[in-house]
Amino acid sequence: MLSLLSTEWAASQAMRADQLVKLSNQELAKKGQAHWDRGQLDSALICFSIVADRAGRVQSAEDMKLVCGIITAMGNIYMNRFYDYERAQRPSMT
Repeated sequence: MLSLLSTEWAASQAMRADQLVKLSNQELAKKGQAHWDRGQLDSALICFSIVADRAGRVQSAEDMKLVCGIITAMGNIYMNRFYDYERAQRPSMT
């Protein structure tokens, strides 16, 4: 039963990823920020990673500024949250 639920969950997440890649960089940045604000850093990274992956196709200066901010935010998440080993060893309260 658990494997069936895991398979269904994985399928629903794959559909969600397909929906995310259709969003604009600005929409993904807003979604990523909303996830960050709720402490859902994995979800924020997914949104931010899609935007960062598009960096080579950015056309406007405004989009390049957004991409640079996104890459900085990703670095912040990795360095200050995921690689904080002392914090990682403490029990989560959320």
